[in-house]
Amino acid sequence: MDVQLCAQMDAGRANTDICIQSIKRPVDSKEALCSNVSDKASIHEAIQENPSQHGFDGINKAVERIRLDYLLKHDVYNLEYGIKFFSEDHVENNILRYIAILVFIIFLFVGHFSKSFRDERREDVELFARCIILMVERIYHIPGEDVPSFENYCESSKTWSFLYELAPIFVFKCWRKKVERFIRQRDGIVVENMTVNESTPLNIV
Repeated sequence: MDVQLCAQMDAGRANTDICIQSIKRPVDSKEALCSNVSDKASIHEAIQENPSQHGFDGINKAVERIRLDYLLKHDVYNLEYGIKFFSEDHVENNILRYIAILVFIIFLFVGHFSKSFRDERREDVELFARCIILMVERIYHIPGEDVPSFENYCESSKTWSFLYELAPIFVFKCWRKKVERFIRQRDGIVVENMTVNESTPLNIV
């Protein structure tokens, strides 16, 4: 079953994303809140009766992988946030709504080349990169320095350094692909014959 975390940020900035905000807190399914005490006891009993799934530890690892998968597929910048302001709920007149959307798109296009916009995007992708490395460390129990460094990736050549100044999201997504390949190796995936080790690999396309 394909499970996805749908916590996409609302305000268009990475630091407002609920997954980012809570990333430092490891998942602890055993201490998860339940409104009904008897239900919680029944759930705990059912989990403990199925040792083949590694109990609460297995649940924790599965959810942590979902969190990492979410970060690896995040769009970084949420265009839908701005467009929502011009929905029928906010602007009843169709002509005014279409004009507002057109102005928003033009503003977004022009703003993309502004220094402040690029600075914000760099802040966002750097925060995402730190969170991704944190999750890889937590899931695979490896030192952060063993994970491909985003900073080193950006400074690996003058070309990448120049591109990062102009298009930080593009460079970030290229680095993210490199991290995905690193994760595939850790998961033991062999693309040629599609064999995997006992760990459950991330759902990376």
